[in-house]
Amino acid sequence: MMQQSPDVLDNLDLGVPWTTGLFDCFQHPTNAIMTAYLPCVTFGQIAELLDEGEMNCALGSYIYLAMMPALCSHWLMGSKYRAKLRMKYHLVEAPFPDMVFHIYCPCCALAQEFRELNNRGLDPSLGWRQIVEQQMENPPPDQFMAR
Repeated sequence: MMQQSPDVLDNLDLGVPWTTGLFDCFQHPTNAIMTAYLPCVTFGQIAELLDEGEMNCALGSYIYLAMMPALCSHWLMGSKYRAKLRMKYHLVEAPFPDMVFHIYCPCCALAQEFRELNNRGLDPSLGWRQIVEQQMENPPPDQFMAR
């Protein structure tokens, strides 16, 4: 077995850890219950934020719901948006690929994604439009407009 030098390991960029674990569902109990009964709604909320309003919550929910009975193929959309979230925030894909999380534990994966967005200041339950309106009303203090 070939050993890698410390320089190679130091340059390996794995990403940053998630703010919560996969099974920390009850850190946000309202979402945990919603996701357990209506995972399609949680998916729609996540998709709306990650698509920056291009897909609304209702359409995302419908697509996810329609894919559930179709050979249980909802994991395709779930893993696609989990990867999109990971790329956006440079999150680590561990200990399994995104697809595995959405095949074997889709509700836990959706709840973790919801919490990640929420912990980063984007409450998926508000929707894209309301988040943008809030950001326009309350811009970060270190930003200003100049002529």
